[in-house]
Amino acid sequence: MSRFFTWESTGRWSGQSGTGSLHSAKFSEKALCILAILFLSLGFLFSGCKEEPPQSAFQLKTTTLQIGSERVTVEIADTPSTMRIGLMYRLSMPENHGMVFVFPELRRASFWMHETKIPLDIAYLDHSGVILEIHPAKPMDETQIVSRSEAIAYALEMNLGWFFTHKIPLGTQVKGLPKFPAQ
Repeated sequence: MSRFFTWESTGRWSGQSGTGSLHSAKFSEKALCILAILFLSLGFLFSGCKEEPPQSAFQLKTTTLQIGSERVTVEIADTPSTMRIGLMYRLSMPENHGMVFVFPELRRASFWMHETKIPLDIAYLDHSGVILEIHPAKPMDETQIVSRSEAIAYALEMNLGWFFTHKIPLGTQVKGLPKFPAQ
C-alpha cells in the first residue's frame, strides 16, 4: 500500500493511501519552525564557507630516521603527487615528526611554501644521507628555497628550529632513509 502526502493551504499535511482513505494531521507552527531550523542547520553544517583539504591528502608511508642521537618519524614523499602536495594545508606537525622527499636522481633541489602553514626547516641531503644545507622556510612564502648543491638526493622537512634545538649540525648523517622506488 502506498501513501501520498501534500501540504494543504489550511496548514495541514494530508495523506492518502493507495486505497483512497484520507488521513490528515495538523502540525503546529512551533513544530514547523523546529523542522525548518533543523534543515537549515544541516545545510550550513554540510556546506562550509571554505572547504579545507584533510590534514593528509594521502595515506603516506612512514619510517623512522636516526639523526644524531634523535629518532624521528617521517612521512615519505616519493611520488610526483606526494612531492607536489608535501605538507600543504597542515596546521601543525608533532615534535620529532617530519617529511622526507626522496628524489629519483641527484639534482639541485628547490622548494617553496605555497599553501604550507607550518614554519619549517628544510635540510638538503646527499645520496649518503649527509646534511649539506639547512634552510628556514616561512609559512605561505612562495620564494624559492634553492639548494646550493646540485647533488641533492633527499630533502627533510622538520618544524622550524628543530635542527638547532637538537644540536644537529651540517655534516650529520641521517640513517634509515628510504631509497627511491623502482620505476
